[in-house]
Amino acid sequence: MAELSPQFVHNATECFNNLRSSDEWQINDHVHLPELENAAFIMLVKNSDDTIRLSLEHHYNLGFRHFFILDNNSTDKTAEQIFTFRTNFSAAKVCYITDYEPGYVQAVKMKAVMDFIRTYTTIQEHPIDWVFFLDADEFITCCVKHGEAAAASMGAMLRDPDVQILVFNWAQSALFDQQTQQITRFGEKLSTTTMAVSRAMQVHVTKVALRLSANFLPQVGNHYVEGEGPSEDHVRSMIAAGFVMLHFPMRTVEQLRQKLDDGVKALDAGRLDPALGAHWRHYHNLVEKHGPDILRQILVEHIQGSVG
Repeated sequence: MAELSPQFVHNATECFNNLRSSDEWQINDHVHLPELENAAFIMLVKNSDDTIRLSLEHHYNLGFRHFFILDNNSTDKTAEQIFTFRTNFSAAKVCYITDYEPGYVQAVKMKAVMDFIRTYTTIQEHPIDWVFFLDADEFITCCVKHGEAAAASMGAMLRDPDVQILVFNWAQSALFDQQTQQITRFGEKLSTTTMAVSRAMQVHVTKVALRLSANFLPQVGNHYVEGEGPSEDHVRSMIAAGFVMLHFPMRTVEQLRQKLDDGVKALDAGRLDPALGAHWRHYHNLVEKHGPDILRQILVEHIQGSVG
């Protein structure tokens, strides 16, 4: 399994910490990249109706036009929100797939979608060559005031034939108002949402975008690539360009309870290594041991980590 070098990790961590503590930090969701119009947005969703609308609209405004969504048997209004997005944004090309397999076999599902994209989009005038992997609680976001420079930098990377992998860093985030000490909800946009974003990268977690023609496959979780990765001369850190991936894994007690139930069932159904998803199994075990009241404590700890 490929891994990023310690120097790459150090540089990305230092770059994030410096940006987050500077006056240049700003949630800038007005940035648009024309280069993303021929990239594919891939998402596997499950009961995400509190985030899916904002996620799709946010990434559409960023520049994406091709959306490939696997809906893993959602029982809430996730599908309805996706169909509404498709109706309201007529330029969006939305491929919606009902993912009937309950098991968490994400790597297999992502490979299947990549193969589908590689074949299906050959009928287009401009075939897809970049694929971006996201969850419904992850938002690729320009986080610098000077968005034009950031967009130009990312656009140049997408056009550069020598670049094969883009690496985005998680910025742990919480829907929380530090002044009122109250949990908040998403606004119409990220820039109108009251949130807390961690002031330091305590854990280095990445998500990737891959150039299809390079023939790499993502790891489980889409954190990097399987097998032997490329020379880091072909890899770019997006935090250096001013982009991070705002991550909102815990939002309300109700959402957290649903996520733990869905996640552990999917992990068990996938018959995978018990170490996979260990943190979610740990939280689920805490709930079984101490009862549902522990969920609020878990949520509070996440908020404290995002505020600090």
